Amino acid sequence: MDLPEIRNRIDLGTLIQGAILMLTVVGAVLGTYFAVESQVYSNNQNIALLQQQQIQTIKWMQQIQEEQKNLADRTTTSLLKITDQLTDLRILLATIRDGSHDTHK
Repeated sequence: MDLPEIRNRIDLGTLIQGAILMLTVVGAVLGTYFAVESQVYSNNQNIALLQQQQIQTIKWMQQIQEEQKNLADRTTTSLLKITDQLTDLRILLATIRDGSHDTHK
């Protein structure tokens, strides 16, 4: 088996092979960079959109909680008014009933 011959001179074929190798490596690196860059940009846009949707959802949930609190406050106020009116009605009925008993005696 013959061993390859190593020479100390560089000829045109060697330069062309080196240039092709360099262009191939540079092309692969640039191609990978542009492919990854577009994916990263697309993912950044998706993340920004999801963050905006999350903020809108949080605002919507806060609004619902505020509306529930307002509803609970209005319900409590209404129930207190009804309780007060029922108490006044009971007092009035008791007064009328007690007054009617006194007149029959």
